[in-house]
This record gives sequence, structure tokens and C-alpha cells, in this order.
Amino acid sequence: MTNRVCEILGIEKPVIQAAMAYLTTPEMVAAVSNAGGLGTLGLSGESADQLRDKLIKIKSLTDKPFALNLSPFKDPQEDAVTHASSSNASDAGEEDTTPISAATAEEIFQLAVAENVPVVLWSGLMNRKWAKKFKEAGIKIIFRAVTPTAENTREAIEAGVDVIIATGFDEGGTVLAKVIGTFAILPLIVDAADGKVPVVATGGLVDKRTVRAAFDLGAEGVYAGTAFLATEESPLAENIKQDMLKYDADDLLMFRAPNSFYRSLPGELPEKLLEMDKQGKSAAEIWAAAGDYNCLLYGMRDGDLSRGIASFGLGISSIHSIDPVSVVVDRLNSGVIA
Repeated sequence: MTNRVCEILGIEKPVIQAAMAYLTTPEMVAAVSNAGGLGTLGLSGESADQLRDKLIKIKSLTDKPFALNLSPFKDPQEDAVTHASSSNASDAGEEDTTPISAATAEEIFQLAVAENVPVVLWSGLMNRKWAKKFKEAGIKIIFRAVTPTAENTREAIEAGVDVIIATGFDEGGTVLAKVIGTFAILPLIVDAADGKVPVVATGGLVDKRTVRAAFDLGAEGVYAGTAFLATEESPLAENIKQDMLKYDADDLLMFRAPNSFYRSLPGELPEKLLEMDKQGKSAAEIWAAAGDYNCLLYGMRDGDLSRGIASFGLGISSIHSIDPVSVVVDRLNSGVIA
């Protein structure tokens, strides 16, 4: 089948893998693209050289389109994404307004052009000057606001983006500043887009029925993170993969963090953070005790919940097996309404 998302991005199935910092590898990205979806490389503090190596690796594994995550916040001449070691994740870690890569935005842009990256997954705030640079270079833009609104949807469309992502509070990682669920925010963003660009849904979408429900509400694609963490190709720690199968959405612990909240599987550190929240500690204090964004690396890549957290979206309730990426792409695509 085909639809506007497929046509714009040059893919076979309107399934986009989330840009999860620490939790995407060239192998995983390529597997999603080879299965007909759009794999996305999330950034985790790489230098420009390290990022180039990953892009070259992806292209050695697939000849299909893929995307590169980027969050430019200021004008191009200010080289928006400054050197920083902190990072974050998406639907198992969503993007926020923290600079996410040691490479500067200009370096990443130049790499995208030099390595023929066809799509950028833009997370954060819209900037017309950056949008113009990417469009003039022939690179497609998928825009994902940290907290989607009708206003920033219209602003992004006016700037020339190709696809909009509507994110609901059901997502994993840093959740929205506004507590609006996926099936409430989605029709709002679809209406704001007014048919000018396709809208992709994210937050709790892991199977045929959730994707079908999103398409009934006007989505033309799905952006999934948690579903792809439960795969053989995922770099998620094996013990955390197995824990995903044991827990449901109502088992997840939610505590305050900068921007809004984080959810986690139960564990020593998550339970400590939840207790701090109950005691009225500030979001900054709780996040400092978590160890900043490194808590995602320790918890999800290393599998150590005494030092880290394991963040997932509410769709975890419907995940019952660890499967190849290709199976997950097909499962999500089975809910697509032509």
C-alpha cells in the first residue's frame, strides 16, 4: 500500500522508528528500513567523526531511506547544538530541548549533506532558517514538537516541513508538559494541519488495534519507540527486555523530571525517585539524584536499575514477546488503513 507518508519519505510502510538516544544502532536502523519502514539514528553525544562512521555503517547495511535525529534551536550561524555530553531518548526516551550531540548542528547538517541522508527527524523548536537550509539541500523534514500544539503545528507547516508527529502523553521518555493523551492530541493536530501535510501519531502505539485507532483519528503513519525496544536487534539490556514482558502500564513508576515527568519499570533507583517525588522534592533535585540522562544509559543499555531507569510508553501492556524488527514493522503496518 502507499500513502502520503510513504510517498514523501520514499518508504513502503508508514512506520517510523523513534530516535532513541543510546538505544539506536546502525544495525537496528538498517533493519527497520530494510523491513520497509524508516529507521532513525538517535544521537548520544557523538563527535562528528563518530557520527559519520555510524552513517557509513547504516548505508553499508541498507540502500533504503533512513533518518537522522537533530534538534537545532537557534539560528544556523549560532551553531545551535553546542558541545554537550548529556542526551535523552524517545518513546523510550523522547527528545526535549536539551542539546543532544557533541557534534554541532552545522557539523551534523554538513554530514547529512555529504552522506546523502534523505530525512531528518527534527525534535524540539521550529526554526525557519534551519528549515530553509535543509529544504534547499533536498532533505525531507519530519517535525516533532516536544509538546505539540495547534500553533506550533501551523508554524512548522509554514516553515516547510514535510511530515508532522503528534505526540501523546502515552509516550515513553520525557513525556509532554501537558497531560493530553495520544487519542486526544492526535485529532487536534490533524485538524491544525488541515490536510497540508500528513500527521504521524506516537505514544502507546504497539500493535494492529492501536495503529488502526490512530488512523481512524486521521493519522497517516506511526512513530514507535517502545515497540522497537522489544526486538532482537534492540541494544536494550537483555534483563530489561525480559522485564518488559512482565510489566503492564499500571506497574510503571512516574516521577517528576525537568520539562515534565519520566516513567520507569520498578527498581531500586526508580523507587527512590518516586519516593523523592512523594516527599515534594523538586524536579531538578529528583533528576540530579537520577544522574541526569546517564540514568537511561545505565538502566536501559546496562540493565542496572540500581543506577538507572528503564523508561517505556504505556503500550508496554500489549507487548508479549521479543521479536525481529521485521515482525514489529509488519505488526504495526497491519493496522494501517489505506
